[in-house]
Amino acid sequence: MGYYMEMEDCKILIPSNHFADMLSAIKAIMSDNPSMGGGTYGGDGLIERHYSWVSTERVLDSKDVTEALHAWRWHPNLDDDGNIFMLYFNGEKLGQDEVLFKAIAPYVTEGSYVAMRGEDGFLWRWYFDGNTCVEQEGMVVYR
Repeated sequence: MGYYMEMEDCKILIPSNHFADMLSAIKAIMSDNPSMGGGTYGGDGLIERHYSWVSTERVLDSKDVTEALHAWRWHPNLDDDGNIFMLYFNGEKLGQDEVLFKAIAPYVTEGSYVAMRGEDGFLWRWYFDGNTCVEQEGMVVYR
């Protein structure tokens, strides 16, 4: 089971000069077992913990930020200067994406956001304030 979601909108800028530190931050969270909500199970129980829908091995083997984000099911677009100016969600279900976004928040330009819609119509976005990432509930207003 899981909660289906799709991306509604995205406005994001991550300067390329932050990529090395950002990759280190993404790899660093891969050892936080108590926060991991997924796992691989075998005949005698849990074999390996990981974040929901994320391969720890794939993230740790990533050579660059693009590969690490792909492992988390997010695909970046780069501008002519090599900065990330767009992210696309390439998954189906909500995982632990907030863990990723909190880890990379210090490297994301203030005012950036990723807006989502859940299977039940619930709207939210992950908003970056220049230091952290917060989840904000959304609503549609007609005038």
